[in-house]
Amino acid sequence: MANGTGTPRRTFLQQAAFAAGAAAEVRAQPKPPAPPQQPPNSAAAGGTLTFPRVFTGRHLQTIAFPLGGVAAGSLSLGGRGQLRDWEIFNKPDKGYIPTYAFPVIWAQAGKSKPVARVLESRIQPPYTGPSGLGSDNVPGLVRLDSARFTG
Repeated sequence: MANGTGTPRRTFLQQAAFAAGAAAEVRAQPKPPAPPQQPPNSAAAGGTLTFPRVFTGRHLQTIAFPLGGVAAGSLSLGGRGQLRDWEIFNKPDKGYIPTYAFPVIWAQAGKSKPVARVLESRIQPPYTGPSGLGSDNVPGLVRLDSARFTG
């Protein structure tokens, strides 16, 4: 099958995955978390909001976009790019994240070394739970330096 431009689907998907992996190339050096920021288009002192709204930094901790439909279950795409609020077990379950669930991309161009990246920005403090980050978040994996949520 082709994607409408004459490129075979498999080739198209490989090229798209490689481009996304190359764009997600990040340094493995840990950086300190960014200081809290005010969204650049938020209302200040009674001003008006501008759209689209853009959220960065600490504002990404609680924002999420629900994915799914009526009677189909749902999960949400969090502000950092994480998958959260897994409500697929026939009950409301905001905040539930299954163990070791995170979006990843794997790409390889020709015979070069493959690249795999977690498609989330860094986990930001305050870290939850009695053990800080905990192993469920797989804190040793390389994540993106930052994220921006546009709604």
